[in-house]
Amino acid sequence: MLASNLNSGESFVVIAPGGAKCWAWLGSDSSDSEKAYAKTLCGILAKDATMVEVNESEEDDEFWETLGGKTEYLNFKELGIAPNFEPRLFNMRFSPNEGGAFWMAELPNFN
Repeated sequence: MLASNLNSGESFVVIAPGGAKCWAWLGSDSSDSEKAYAKTLCGILAKDATMVEVNESEEDDEFWETLGGKTEYLNFKELGIAPNFEPRLFNMRFSPNEGGAFWMAELPNFN
């Protein structure tokens, strides 16, 4: 993942090479449920990693280095526009009974 993939309207999970650290990056315009899920995903995707919760604009140098350097990314408030994309919905499930598999499928035509 690159820093340019970030988006203020979302929360992201960033895992350091080697998996020793996992950041739950909380975009300033992301919902409380998105923020909570990013934190939960750190525990699932990098369960042995140190989890760091970082609010947008409070990132340290190590975070930016992991993403290949700090660059501009989408911030809808600054742009003054609404997102111009078709929303997509995904069903995601962690299944400890199936060897710890993480399963995901898109749900088409939702409203």
